[in-house]
Amino acid sequence: MKPMIQLAARLYPAQWRTRYGTEFGALLDDVNPGWRELFDVLKGAIKMRLTNGQTYLKFAAAFGLFGTAAAIATSFIVPKHYVSTAVLRVTGQQPVFNPIPISLAESEVLSRTNLSRIIQKPDLNLYTSERKRISLEHVIVDMRRNIQIEVIRNAQGAEAFSITFQYFDQRKSQAVVAALVEDFATAFEHHRAINEHMPGAVPVHQNLEVLDPPRVQKTAVGPNRPLIILIGMAAGLALGLLVASFVKHTRPTLVFATLGLAGCIIGTAISLYMPQRYVSQASLRIVPYDRTVGTQEGSEWLLRNAKKVAAQLNDPNLSFQIAPLDTAKDEASTVLQLQYANSNAQQAQATLMNVLKGILSESRASIQTSDRPRSELRQGVVECVDNASLPNFSVARNRIIAPWTGLALGLIAALLILNARRASVRLSTEPNE
Repeated sequence: MKPMIQLAARLYPAQWRTRYGTEFGALLDDVNPGWRELFDVLKGAIKMRLTNGQTYLKFAAAFGLFGTAAAIATSFIVPKHYVSTAVLRVTGQQPVFNPIPISLAESEVLSRTNLSRIIQKPDLNLYTSERKRISLEHVIVDMRRNIQIEVIRNAQGAEAFSITFQYFDQRKSQAVVAALVEDFATAFEHHRAINEHMPGAVPVHQNLEVLDPPRVQKTAVGPNRPLIILIGMAAGLALGLLVASFVKHTRPTLVFATLGLAGCIIGTAISLYMPQRYVSQASLRIVPYDRTVGTQEGSEWLLRNAKKVAAQLNDPNLSFQIAPLDTAKDEASTVLQLQYANSNAQQAQATLMNVLKGILSESRASIQTSDRPRSELRQGVVECVDNASLPNFSVARNRIIAPWTGLALGLIAALLILNARRASVRLSTEPNE
Protein backbone atom coordinates (compact mmCIF):
# COMPACT_ATOMS: atom_id res chain seq x y z
CA MET A 1 0.00 0.00 0.00
CA LYS A 2 2.92 2.38 0.69
CA PRO A 3 4.05 2.49 -3.00
CA MET A 4 0.49 3.46 -3.99
CA ILE A 5 0.39 6.22 -1.37
CA GLN A 6 3.78 7.50 -2.49
CA LEU A 7 2.49 7.59 -6.06
CA ALA A 8 -0.64 9.46 -4.91
CA ALA A 9 1.57 11.96 -3.04
CA ARG A 10 3.13 12.94 -6.37
CA LEU A 11 -0.22 14.53 -7.24
CA TYR A 12 0.44 17.28 -4.69
CA PRO A 13 1.83 20.58 -6.05
CA ALA A 14 5.61 20.83 -6.39
CA GLN A 15 5.84 23.52 -3.69
CA TRP A 16 4.14 21.24 -1.18
CA ARG A 17 6.36 18.26 -2.05
CA THR A 18 9.50 20.41 -1.68
CA ARG A 19 8.44 21.66 1.73
CA TYR A 20 6.74 18.62 3.25
CA GLY A 21 7.95 15.70 1.12
CA THR A 22 10.66 14.55 3.55
CA GLU A 23 8.37 14.73 6.58
CA PHE A 24 5.63 12.91 4.72
CA GLY A 25 8.02 10.11 3.74
CA ALA A 26 9.23 9.72 7.34
CA LEU A 27 5.66 9.65 8.61
CA LEU A 28 4.80 7.03 6.02
CA ASP A 29 7.65 4.78 7.23
CA ASP A 30 6.40 4.90 10.81
CA VAL A 31 2.80 3.80 10.08
CA ASN A 32 1.07 0.86 8.43
CA PRO A 33 -1.29 2.65 6.02
CA GLY A 34 -4.45 1.15 4.51
CA TRP A 35 -7.12 2.05 1.98
CA ARG A 36 -8.52 4.80 4.17
CA GLU A 37 -5.13 6.59 4.27
CA LEU A 38 -4.78 6.21 0.49
CA PHE A 39 -8.20 7.82 0.00
CA ASP A 40 -7.29 10.70 2.35
CA VAL A 41 -4.04 11.36 0.45
CA LEU A 42 -5.85 11.35 -2.90
CA LYS A 43 -8.59 13.64 -1.60
CA GLY A 44 -6.06 16.08 -0.17
CA ALA A 45 -4.05 16.15 -3.41
CA ILE A 46 -7.12 16.79 -5.58
CA LYS A 47 -8.43 19.48 -3.24
CA MET A 48 -5.04 21.24 -3.12
CA ARG A 49 -4.77 21.11 -6.90
CA LEU A 50 -8.23 22.58 -7.31
CA THR A 51 -8.11 25.25 -4.62
CA ASN A 52 -5.07 27.19 -5.74
CA GLY A 53 -5.15 30.61 -7.33
CA GLN A 54 -6.13 29.23 -10.74
CA THR A 55 -9.20 27.27 -9.57
CA TYR A 56 -11.74 29.39 -11.43
CA LEU A 57 -9.68 29.35 -14.61
CA LYS A 58 -9.25 25.58 -14.52
CA PHE A 59 -12.90 24.79 -13.92
CA ALA A 60 -14.12 27.38 -16.43
CA ALA A 61 -11.79 25.99 -19.11
CA ALA A 62 -12.68 22.36 -18.40
CA PHE A 63 -16.43 22.85 -18.32
CA GLY A 64 -16.27 25.27 -21.26
CA LEU A 65 -14.60 22.61 -23.39
CA PHE A 66 -17.12 20.03 -22.23
CA GLY A 67 -20.04 22.34 -23.04
CA THR A 68 -18.59 23.08 -26.47
CA ALA A 69 -18.17 19.38 -27.24
CA ALA A 70 -21.71 18.63 -26.06
CA ALA A 71 -23.09 21.47 -28.19
CA ILE A 72 -21.25 20.24 -31.29
CA ALA A 73 -22.66 16.75 -30.77
CA THR A 74 -26.15 18.17 -30.22
CA SER A 75 -25.97 20.26 -33.40
CA PHE A 76 -25.50 17.07 -35.44
CA ILE A 77 -28.39 15.34 -33.68
CA VAL A 78 -30.92 18.14 -34.35
CA PRO A 79 -32.84 17.15 -37.52
CA LYS A 80 -32.54 19.23 -40.66
CA HIS A 81 -35.56 20.81 -42.32
CA TYR A 82 -36.60 21.02 -45.95
CA VAL A 83 -38.18 24.25 -47.16
CA SER A 84 -40.96 24.15 -49.75
CA THR A 85 -42.27 27.29 -51.47
CA ALA A 86 -45.06 28.25 -53.87
CA VAL A 87 -45.89 31.65 -55.39
CA LEU A 88 -49.44 32.78 -56.22
CA ARG A 89 -50.81 35.93 -57.79
CA VAL A 90 -54.16 37.73 -57.82
CA THR A 91 -55.06 38.75 -61.37
CA GLY A 92 -57.93 40.71 -62.84
CA GLN A 93 -59.33 44.16 -62.22
CA GLN A 94 -58.03 45.60 -58.96
CA PRO A 95 -60.04 48.83 -58.46
CA VAL A 96 -63.37 47.02 -58.11
CA PHE A 97 -66.17 47.14 -55.60
CA ASN A 98 -65.35 44.94 -52.61
CA PRO A 99 -62.11 43.30 -53.84
CA ILE A 100 -61.17 40.09 -52.10
CA PRO A 101 -58.18 40.76 -49.81
CA ILE A 102 -55.62 38.00 -49.44
CA SER A 103 -55.74 38.41 -45.68
CA LEU A 104 -59.37 37.28 -45.68
CA ALA A 105 -58.50 33.93 -47.27
CA GLU A 106 -55.40 33.68 -45.09
CA SER A 107 -57.40 33.86 -41.86
CA GLU A 108 -59.43 30.88 -43.05
CA VAL A 109 -56.51 28.84 -44.40
CA LEU A 110 -54.44 29.30 -41.22
CA SER A 111 -57.36 28.76 -38.87
CA ARG A 112 -57.09 26.18 -36.14
CA THR A 113 -59.74 24.00 -37.81
CA ASN A 114 -58.01 23.89 -41.19
CA LEU A 115 -54.47 23.32 -39.84
CA SER A 116 -55.79 20.56 -37.58
CA ARG A 117 -57.28 18.88 -40.65
CA ILE A 118 -53.96 19.10 -42.54
CA ILE A 119 -51.95 17.76 -39.60
CA GLN A 120 -54.20 14.71 -39.22
CA LYS A 121 -54.55 13.86 -42.92
CA PRO A 122 -53.76 10.12 -43.30
CA ASP A 123 -51.24 10.71 -46.10
CA LEU A 124 -49.37 13.35 -44.06
CA ASN A 125 -49.78 12.55 -40.34
CA LEU A 126 -47.55 15.46 -39.32
CA TYR A 127 -45.73 15.96 -36.02
CA THR A 128 -46.35 12.39 -34.81
CA SER A 129 -43.71 12.48 -32.06
CA GLU A 130 -44.73 15.97 -30.91
CA ARG A 131 -48.40 14.95 -30.65
CA LYS A 132 -47.43 12.18 -28.24
CA ARG A 133 -45.80 14.71 -25.90
CA ILE A 134 -47.91 17.87 -26.24
CA SER A 135 -51.49 18.72 -27.12
CA LEU A 136 -52.74 19.32 -30.63
CA GLU A 137 -53.32 22.99 -29.80
CA HIS A 138 -49.60 23.46 -29.12
CA VAL A 139 -48.71 21.55 -32.29
CA ILE A 140 -50.90 23.92 -34.33
CA VAL A 141 -49.07 26.90 -32.80
CA ASP A 142 -45.73 25.35 -33.77
CA MET A 143 -46.98 24.68 -37.31
CA ARG A 144 -48.05 28.32 -37.71
CA ARG A 145 -44.49 29.37 -36.87
CA ASN A 146 -43.19 27.15 -39.68
CA ILE A 147 -45.57 28.71 -42.24
CA GLN A 148 -44.54 32.01 -43.80
CA ILE A 149 -46.87 33.98 -46.11
CA GLU A 150 -45.37 37.09 -47.65
CA VAL A 151 -47.26 39.55 -49.87
CA ILE A 152 -45.47 41.26 -52.74
CA ARG A 153 -46.95 44.29 -54.49
CA ASN A 154 -45.55 45.78 -57.66
CA ALA A 155 -45.84 49.37 -58.87
CA GLN A 156 -49.14 48.64 -60.64
CA GLY A 157 -50.73 47.39 -57.43
CA ALA A 158 -50.98 43.75 -58.50
CA GLU A 159 -50.62 41.32 -55.64
CA ALA A 160 -48.48 38.21 -55.48
CA PHE A 161 -47.64 36.23 -52.40
CA SER A 162 -45.47 33.29 -51.48
CA ILE A 163 -46.29 30.38 -49.18
CA THR A 164 -43.37 28.71 -47.40
CA PHE A 165 -43.34 25.73 -45.06
CA GLN A 166 -40.43 23.86 -43.51
CA TYR A 167 -40.48 20.30 -42.21
CA PHE A 168 -37.91 17.58 -41.66
CA ASP A 169 -39.54 15.35 -44.31
CA GLN A 170 -38.98 16.50 -47.89
CA ARG A 171 -42.11 14.94 -49.39
CA LYS A 172 -44.41 16.12 -46.60
CA SER A 173 -43.02 19.65 -46.76
CA GLN A 174 -44.01 19.89 -50.42
CA ALA A 175 -47.37 18.19 -49.79
CA VAL A 176 -48.30 20.69 -47.06
CA VAL A 177 -47.59 23.66 -49.33
CA ALA A 178 -49.68 22.02 -52.06
CA ALA A 179 -52.54 21.62 -49.56
CA LEU A 180 -52.25 25.27 -48.50
CA VAL A 181 -52.32 26.39 -52.14
CA GLU A 182 -55.44 24.32 -52.73
CA ASP A 183 -57.09 25.75 -49.62
CA PHE A 184 -56.25 29.30 -50.74
CA ALA A 185 -57.82 28.65 -54.13
CA THR A 186 -60.94 27.14 -52.57
CA ALA A 187 -61.37 30.01 -50.12
CA PHE A 188 -60.78 32.58 -52.86
CA GLU A 189 -63.40 31.02 -55.16
CA HIS A 190 -65.85 30.70 -52.27
CA HIS A 191 -65.57 34.38 -51.38
CA ARG A 192 -65.84 35.44 -55.01
CA ALA A 193 -69.00 33.36 -55.46
CA ILE A 194 -70.56 34.96 -52.40
CA ASN A 195 -69.76 38.44 -53.73
CA GLU A 196 -71.24 37.72 -57.13
CA HIS A 197 -74.50 36.36 -55.73
CA MET A 198 -75.15 39.25 -53.38
CA PRO A 199 -78.12 41.40 -54.52
CA GLY A 200 -76.91 44.64 -56.04
CA ALA A 201 -73.23 43.70 -55.80
CA VAL A 202 -70.81 44.35 -58.64
CA PRO A 203 -69.05 41.12 -59.69
CA VAL A 204 -65.44 40.89 -58.61
CA HIS A 205 -63.31 40.07 -61.65
CA GLN A 206 -60.40 38.58 -59.79
CA ASN A 207 -58.66 35.27 -60.23
CA LEU A 208 -55.99 33.42 -58.30
CA GLU A 209 -53.25 31.80 -60.34
CA VAL A 210 -50.18 29.82 -59.36
CA LEU A 211 -46.97 31.35 -60.71
CA ASP A 212 -44.61 28.81 -59.17
CA PRO A 213 -46.03 25.45 -58.10
CA PRO A 214 -44.91 23.98 -54.78
CA ARG A 215 -41.25 23.07 -54.97
CA VAL A 216 -38.84 21.94 -52.29
CA GLN A 217 -35.22 22.92 -51.90
CA LYS A 218 -32.83 20.05 -52.58
CA THR A 219 -30.51 21.24 -49.82
CA ALA A 220 -31.85 20.83 -46.30
CA VAL A 221 -31.71 23.73 -43.87
CA GLY A 222 -29.58 22.63 -40.94
CA PRO A 223 -29.54 23.96 -37.39
CA ASN A 224 -27.64 27.12 -36.51
CA ARG A 225 -24.50 25.33 -35.34
CA PRO A 226 -22.46 28.46 -34.44
CA LEU A 227 -25.26 29.64 -32.15
CA ILE A 228 -25.66 26.19 -30.54
CA ILE A 229 -21.90 25.93 -29.96
CA LEU A 230 -21.81 29.44 -28.47
CA ILE A 231 -24.66 28.59 -26.09
CA GLY A 232 -22.96 25.34 -25.07
CA MET A 233 -19.66 27.12 -24.42
CA ALA A 234 -21.33 29.86 -22.35
CA ALA A 235 -23.30 27.31 -20.32
CA GLY A 236 -20.12 25.30 -19.69
CA LEU A 237 -18.18 28.36 -18.54
CA ALA A 238 -20.98 29.40 -16.18
CA LEU A 239 -21.24 25.88 -14.73
CA GLY A 240 -17.44 25.73 -14.30
CA LEU A 241 -17.43 28.99 -12.35
CA LEU A 242 -20.22 27.71 -10.11
CA VAL A 243 -18.36 24.46 -9.40
CA ALA A 244 -15.14 26.39 -8.71
CA SER A 245 -17.00 28.62 -6.27
CA PHE A 246 -18.29 25.55 -4.46
CA VAL A 247 -14.81 24.01 -4.26
CA LYS A 248 -13.13 27.16 -2.92
CA HIS A 249 -15.97 28.27 -0.67
CA THR A 250 -17.70 25.08 0.32
CA ARG A 251 -19.78 26.28 3.26
CA PRO A 252 -21.27 29.50 1.76
CA THR A 253 -21.98 27.76 -1.54
CA LEU A 254 -23.59 24.86 0.28
CA VAL A 255 -25.83 27.26 2.19
CA PHE A 256 -26.88 28.99 -1.03
CA ALA A 257 -27.51 25.68 -2.81
CA THR A 258 -29.47 24.19 0.09
CA LEU A 259 -31.76 27.15 0.71
CA GLY A 260 -32.17 27.82 -3.01
CA LEU A 261 -33.18 24.21 -3.65
CA ALA A 262 -35.48 24.24 -0.62
CA GLY A 263 -37.17 27.42 -1.87
CA CYS A 264 -37.57 25.91 -5.35
CA ILE A 265 -39.14 22.74 -3.90
CA ILE A 266 -41.51 24.75 -1.70
CA GLY A 267 -42.50 26.94 -4.67
CA THR A 268 -43.14 23.86 -6.81
CA ALA A 269 -45.26 22.29 -4.06
CA ILE A 270 -47.30 25.49 -3.75
CA SER A 271 -47.80 25.64 -7.51
CA LEU A 272 -49.27 22.12 -7.47
CA TYR A 273 -52.11 23.37 -5.28
CA MET A 274 -52.90 26.27 -7.59
CA PRO A 275 -56.13 25.77 -9.55
CA GLN A 276 -55.76 24.70 -13.16
CA ARG A 277 -57.60 26.35 -16.01
CA TYR A 278 -58.89 25.05 -19.34
CA VAL A 279 -58.83 27.63 -22.12
CA SER A 280 -61.37 27.48 -24.94
CA GLN A 281 -60.62 29.50 -28.09
CA ALA A 282 -62.68 30.79 -30.99
CA SER A 283 -62.45 33.28 -33.86
CA LEU A 284 -65.02 35.55 -35.51
CA ARG A 285 -64.66 37.68 -38.62
CA ILE A 286 -66.66 40.00 -40.78
CA VAL A 287 -68.03 38.12 -43.79
CA PRO A 288 -66.33 38.60 -47.17
CA TYR A 289 -69.03 40.71 -48.81
CA ASP A 290 -69.38 43.24 -46.01
CA ARG A 291 -68.17 46.72 -46.88
CA THR A 292 -66.23 47.09 -43.63
CA VAL A 293 -63.91 44.15 -44.33
CA GLY A 294 -60.29 45.22 -43.83
CA THR A 295 -61.18 48.65 -42.43
CA GLN A 296 -60.68 50.38 -39.08
CA GLU A 297 -64.43 50.87 -38.95
CA GLY A 298 -64.93 47.10 -39.08
CA SER A 299 -62.40 46.47 -36.31
CA GLU A 300 -64.00 49.03 -34.03
CA TRP A 301 -67.47 47.63 -34.77
CA LEU A 302 -66.37 44.08 -33.85
CA LEU A 303 -64.76 45.25 -30.62
CA ARG A 304 -67.79 47.35 -29.70
CA ASN A 305 -70.13 44.36 -30.07
CA ALA A 306 -67.76 42.09 -28.13
CA LYS A 307 -67.40 44.59 -25.27
CA LYS A 308 -71.19 44.93 -25.01
CA VAL A 309 -71.62 41.16 -24.65
CA ALA A 310 -68.67 40.94 -22.24
CA ALA A 311 -70.21 43.66 -20.05
CA GLN A 312 -73.38 41.58 -19.74
CA LEU A 313 -71.37 38.48 -18.81
CA ASN A 314 -69.06 40.44 -16.44
CA ASP A 315 -66.53 37.60 -16.21
CA PRO A 316 -62.78 38.41 -16.00
CA ASN A 317 -61.97 34.98 -17.48
CA LEU A 318 -63.17 36.18 -20.90
CA SER A 319 -60.58 37.90 -23.10
CA PHE A 320 -60.67 38.98 -26.74
CA GLN A 321 -58.61 40.99 -29.19
CA ILE A 322 -58.45 41.89 -32.85
CA ALA A 323 -56.07 39.42 -34.49
CA PRO A 324 -52.99 41.04 -36.08
CA LEU A 325 -52.35 40.40 -39.75
CA ASP A 326 -48.66 40.05 -40.58
CA THR A 327 -49.10 39.93 -44.33
CA ALA A 328 -51.33 42.98 -44.77
CA LYS A 329 -49.85 45.72 -42.62
CA ASP A 330 -51.70 48.40 -44.56
CA GLU A 331 -55.09 46.86 -43.78
CA ALA A 332 -56.97 46.75 -40.51
CA SER A 333 -57.81 43.28 -39.26
CA THR A 334 -61.46 42.29 -39.01
CA VAL A 335 -60.83 38.98 -37.23
CA LEU A 336 -61.73 38.76 -33.55
CA GLN A 337 -60.05 36.11 -31.39
CA LEU A 338 -61.71 35.10 -28.12
CA GLN A 339 -60.60 33.02 -25.12
CA TYR A 340 -62.42 31.84 -22.05
CA ALA A 341 -60.77 30.08 -19.10
CA ASN A 342 -62.50 27.84 -16.58
CA SER A 343 -61.57 25.02 -14.22
CA ASN A 344 -63.86 22.72 -16.25
CA ALA A 345 -63.14 22.13 -19.95
CA GLN A 346 -66.79 21.55 -20.93
CA GLN A 347 -67.90 24.64 -19.02
CA ALA A 348 -65.23 26.73 -20.76
CA GLN A 349 -66.45 25.60 -24.18
CA ALA A 350 -70.14 26.04 -23.31
CA THR A 351 -69.61 29.56 -21.97
CA LEU A 352 -67.63 30.64 -25.00
CA MET A 353 -70.34 29.20 -27.27
CA ASN A 354 -72.87 31.44 -25.52
CA VAL A 355 -70.53 34.42 -25.96
CA LEU A 356 -70.28 33.69 -29.69
CA LYS A 357 -74.05 33.50 -29.98
CA GLY A 358 -74.33 36.79 -28.09
CA ILE A 359 -71.87 38.57 -30.41
CA LEU A 360 -73.61 37.21 -33.51
CA SER A 361 -76.97 38.33 -32.13
CA GLU A 362 -75.57 41.73 -31.23
CA SER A 363 -74.15 42.17 -34.73
CA ARG A 364 -77.56 41.50 -36.26
CA ALA A 365 -79.25 43.87 -33.84
CA SER A 366 -76.74 46.66 -34.43
CA ILE A 367 -77.38 46.82 -38.19
CA GLN A 368 -81.16 47.00 -37.94
CA THR A 369 -80.94 50.75 -37.42
CA SER A 370 -78.13 51.26 -39.94
CA ASP A 371 -78.22 52.00 -43.64
CA ARG A 372 -77.08 48.49 -44.61
CA PRO A 373 -79.13 46.59 -47.21
CA ARG A 374 -81.69 44.15 -45.89
CA SER A 375 -79.81 41.36 -47.68
CA GLU A 376 -76.90 41.85 -45.32
CA LEU A 377 -79.22 41.60 -42.35
CA ARG A 378 -80.64 38.36 -43.75
CA GLN A 379 -77.23 36.86 -44.47
CA GLY A 380 -75.51 38.21 -41.35
CA VAL A 381 -72.28 40.21 -41.25
CA VAL A 382 -70.22 38.10 -38.83
CA GLU A 383 -69.30 34.41 -39.10
CA CYS A 384 -67.24 31.90 -37.10
CA VAL A 385 -63.84 31.00 -38.50
CA ASP A 386 -63.04 28.73 -35.54
CA ASN A 387 -65.85 27.59 -33.30
CA ALA A 388 -65.35 27.33 -29.55
CA SER A 389 -62.85 24.52 -29.00
CA LEU A 390 -62.97 21.87 -26.29
CA PRO A 391 -59.59 22.34 -24.56
CA ASN A 392 -57.69 19.08 -24.01
CA PHE A 393 -54.91 20.58 -21.92
CA SER A 394 -54.91 22.58 -18.72
CA VAL A 395 -52.95 25.70 -17.89
CA ALA A 396 -51.91 26.18 -14.28
CA ARG A 397 -51.69 29.67 -12.90
CA ASN A 398 -48.12 30.81 -12.32
CA ARG A 399 -46.85 27.22 -12.22
CA ILE A 400 -43.58 28.34 -13.76
CA ILE A 401 -43.25 31.55 -11.76
CA ALA A 402 -43.75 29.90 -8.36
CA PRO A 403 -40.58 27.70 -8.37
CA TRP A 404 -38.44 30.61 -9.60
CA THR A 405 -39.91 32.84 -6.90
CA GLY A 406 -39.10 30.21 -4.29
CA LEU A 407 -35.55 29.91 -5.62
CA ALA A 408 -35.03 33.68 -5.45
CA LEU A 409 -36.41 33.86 -1.90
CA GLY A 410 -34.16 30.95 -0.86
CA LEU A 411 -31.06 32.69 -2.24
CA ILE A 412 -32.02 35.92 -0.49
CA ALA A 413 -32.48 34.02 2.78
CA ALA A 414 -29.04 32.41 2.36
CA LEU A 415 -27.46 35.81 1.78
CA LEU A 416 -29.09 37.23 4.91
CA ILE A 417 -28.01 34.24 7.02
CA LEU A 418 -24.38 34.45 5.84
CA ASN A 419 -24.26 38.21 6.45
CA ALA A 420 -25.72 37.76 9.93
CA ARG A 421 -23.17 35.04 10.71
CA ARG A 422 -20.27 37.17 9.50
CA ALA A 423 -21.51 40.09 11.59
CA SER A 424 -21.73 37.92 14.72
CA VAL A 425 -18.20 36.55 14.13
CA ARG A 426 -16.88 40.09 13.65
CA LEU A 427 -18.48 41.25 16.90
CA SER A 428 -17.13 38.27 18.84
CA THR A 429 -13.56 38.87 17.64
CA GLU A 430 -13.54 42.62 18.35
CA PRO A 431 -11.84 43.57 21.67
CA ASN A 432 -14.16 44.74 24.40
CA GLU A 433 -13.79 48.37 25.24
